[in-house]
Amino acid sequence: TVVCDLVGGHAAWAASVAGATPSGSPVEPALAAWLTSVGFVGPSARDAHDNTPLMVAAWRGAREAVDALLG
Repeated sequence: TVVCDLVGGHAAWAASVAGATPSGSPVEPALAAWLTSVGFVGPSARDAHDNTPLMVAAWRGAREAVDALLG
């Protein structure tokens, strides 16, 4: 179970989980590096066009990132 303080609204919540997977576990270093290199703050982030990291990884053929995101 992940508990978040809602002071600051959605922006505060998004910042608090940026370095974690949806289950709350930390993001693997290789995936974190890939996310940063393509401009995402975490695995649940969205880009300016509302694309997810999984969508971008698939479009770019980044197989390791796709596998990590699906894991």
